[in-house]
Amino acid sequence: MKYPSQTAGLFQAAGLTVYVAVFAFMARCFVAWSAAYNFEPEPPLGIVIFLLAFIISATICASIMFGYPASLFFANKKKEAVHVVLWSIGWLSLFLSILLVVGLSLFMA
Repeated sequence: MKYPSQTAGLFQAAGLTVYVAVFAFMARCFVAWSAAYNFEPEPPLGIVIFLLAFIISATICASIMFGYPASLFFANKKKEAVHVVLWSIGWLSLFLSILLVVGLSLFMA
């Protein structure tokens, strides 16, 4: 199904924002769990866990952000692919601004 660049960018940015929020929530739950059970991994294991989580997360984020534009690019719709990426960046910037304003207003209250 084909969506306009603005809509595709919105879907991608929303999906990426939701993914990052879920990942942050899961990381926070892991920290709380590890504190509750006094689990402190040895430094090499902690580094391996961090790097694997980072690589998996980067792969998922790249798939969300660039999967549809890549398919457009290889279908010879290069201009539309660039527009989708730019709209995604714009929507992500808007979501970040909203989260910053909400977060700072809660912090200052």
